[in-house]
Amino acid sequence: MSTQFIQIQLASPNEIARWSQRSLPTGENIGEILKADTINYRTFKPERGGLFCEKIFGSTVNGECTCGKTKRRQNRSTPVDTSPEDDPTTIQEVSVPKSVVEICPYCQVEPTDVKVRRYRMGRITLRKPVAHMWYFKNTPNVLANLLPIKAKTITEVIYFSEYSASLPNAINYCVHPHSIWAVNQWKQLSSFFAGTPQRLLDKPAPWNKDQIIRRAGLQSIENCGAQAIETFLHNIDLEFLERVLTAKFKYELQKQDARSVQNEIDSQIAAAAALAVPAGMALEQKQPTRHPVATNFRQTAEDIAKHSYFTKFDSNIEKTFWQEDVTKMLNRRVDVTKYDRTSQKTHGMSREVRQYSKRLRCIRGLLRKNIRPEWMIISLFPVLPPDLRPMIQMSSGRFAAADMNDLYRRLIYRKIRFDKFISLFDPEYLPDLLIRHDLVLLQEAVDAIIDNGRLAKPMMRANRTLFKSLTAVIEGKQGRFRQNLLGKRVDYSGRSVIVVGPKLRLHQCGLPREMALELFQPFVIRALLAHADVTNIRAAKNLIQRRTPLVWETLETVVHGHPILLNRAPTLHRLGIQAFEPILLPGRAIQLHPLVCPAFNADFDGDQMAVHIPLSLEAQAEARLLMLATHNWLSPATGEPSILPSQDMILGFYYLTAAKPTEKMTKRRALRQHRKKDKTMNQGIFSNFAQVLQSFSLGKVQMHDWIWVRWHAGIHTDSPEPLQMLLSRSGQVRTVYKNYIMEHSALETRASHPTDFVTVPDMTTAIPAPSAAAPHAEFFIRTTPGRVIFNNLLYENLFL
Repeated sequence: MSTQFIQIQLASPNEIARWSQRSLPTGENIGEILKADTINYRTFKPERGGLFCEKIFGSTVNGECTCGKTKRRQNRSTPVDTSPEDDPTTIQEVSVPKSVVEICPYCQVEPTDVKVRRYRMGRITLRKPVAHMWYFKNTPNVLANLLPIKAKTITEVIYFSEYSASLPNAINYCVHPHSIWAVNQWKQLSSFFAGTPQRLLDKPAPWNKDQIIRRAGLQSIENCGAQAIETFLHNIDLEFLERVLTAKFKYELQKQDARSVQNEIDSQIAAAAALAVPAGMALEQKQPTRHPVATNFRQTAEDIAKHSYFTKFDSNIEKTFWQEDVTKMLNRRVDVTKYDRTSQKTHGMSREVRQYSKRLRCIRGLLRKNIRPEWMIISLFPVLPPDLRPMIQMSSGRFAAADMNDLYRRLIYRKIRFDKFISLFDPEYLPDLLIRHDLVLLQEAVDAIIDNGRLAKPMMRANRTLFKSLTAVIEGKQGRFRQNLLGKRVDYSGRSVIVVGPKLRLHQCGLPREMALELFQPFVIRALLAHADVTNIRAAKNLIQRRTPLVWETLETVVHGHPILLNRAPTLHRLGIQAFEPILLPGRAIQLHPLVCPAFNADFDGDQMAVHIPLSLEAQAEARLLMLATHNWLSPATGEPSILPSQDMILGFYYLTAAKPTEKMTKRRALRQHRKKDKTMNQGIFSNFAQVLQSFSLGKVQMHDWIWVRWHAGIHTDSPEPLQMLLSRSGQVRTVYKNYIMEHSALETRASHPTDFVTVPDMTTAIPAPSAAAPHAEFFIRTTPGRVIFNNLLYENLFL
């Protein structure tokens, strides 16, 4: 049976009882924890009836009871007769498991498997109910949405901060079912009784305690507190309340829409009056009366048209100017269908509409899951299985216990104290102040178990650190869901900090040798076993532990060509896991190419990445063909490139390609400066890029100095007009452009290849290429050593 999904919702008291209650063959029902003891510190065995009771949760030894006199029997075999067509003399033995629970007659403990202590639950029965703090201290406040009571008032009721026994309080009463009510302390009680939705839209009735009690048959709630809230919730008819709130919600929408229509009508009337009234005269006539939600929009439009405000100035106003617009606005109705039963679009709506929307969303959620609101008040408090809150004996002899055990113990102590206090006094003469004080302590103990960190005075250890409550165990990054259920540790995986590796290629990553040796250990052992000197697995492991040179050579062979997977959490899209070819490096950090960081949303300020090893050949082929970093250049979500330089890379490119600033000069001055440089031109001319790099490494030229380099390919330029043409006595023609110089013999004409030209971007002028203008023409381009370095880097990394 496969589990498709897991759903978390409120549990009913019957469900909690079913989890924790078991019946023994003697007819005894067990499951309730009566004592706060954990283990006996002499025998080191769980105390009977305590938080680790073997009778409730199961035995601590496989197949044995507490006293050791009863052991679990194996499945017994029962001889049965064969069918008539078989040999009647043959008797087969069929294994029949015993379904009857066997318990020890001495200690009353069932000899079971130890595993049952991981899922058998207990319970604490409370004499007075308490409220679940998730539903009145969280956002949104569920109890405040269900009840027409303010969140502050609900908290005051639960913690008895505004309770007075001498004066009757509205909070001390509740109404009968099929009623919608609101409590406002000492002021008024808004009572809406069963009836049509039209009656429920009236204004709240004034406060009249005696009349309300007589009409509704209200009953006093003993001691108020969470019991009062439970009675309120129990008397709510969710279906009736959903129908009433839906009607109110639609009414508020229509009223708000009518208000906006009225504002538009007023603006139209004001515009019409501005045209009708002569300049300098004031309008004394009264404007048309504001119409609420109109029942007959057409009649309303006609009444407005007949108003004396318009008839007086009828000659100056065109009827089509205002009458059609006003009629169109009045005939407009609010589209309530867009506010469906599951979601309410309340953006820009009034406060009443948003409040009704929140209440409807909460009520419809409860109706959809068949959940009763009174289940938020707890009378049976479940207790976790003991193996989920263990108590372990350390080597020093002391015991270390989970924090939940201390929180449960405090609840049980306060529960026992309250029960004894109730049993000592006659109910008619109970001190009300002491009862409320004990109920508040009981409520605070339950709150500490659920969410200790949210309390004003949380429960702390002696070193002033908080106890870890149930909410702290399951929430957050270190909680049970994200840490243990959604994120599990797997074999052949590791984790380390990432650092930049600018010398790597895009499809490569630097993997620490120690990590690689641990991850690829099975592959290394298999390769070592193929060696003549290694005979078994133990000998191979000994070699690995000694870190011999043979091991490192074998590791290099194994890792070569074997892709690995790198993952950075959170994996929000497909590019969060990519494949790389590992390069073994010293150290303990994973090196990553900076260009692949945007896909991982990673940076080098302490981020960590996980390494996974594809084992099978199919997985390796899939990683290499589909998941390699060089195959995932485009984002699958937007189609834009995910490998783009940014930040320090762009700054480095700018610095590398920058040149020394040159002052602006006229054309004549530039030519004069060029003649001066021509005499010493041989000092800044290089035959190729290799000569430039050599001079730069020797310090003869700086990174941003202007130099001239011989160039043998075509030139594309946006400045086709030459600055100067020089003819030497030897017949050499030198044509000087802005960023390059072309030299060729004057005897070589362009007619030899009339169609071979280098085209400039504006497509208006053509520059002859070396092979076209002259077979022996030479180009010299004006550049810097930094640009030469950048050009070489591009060619090397683009495999050109």
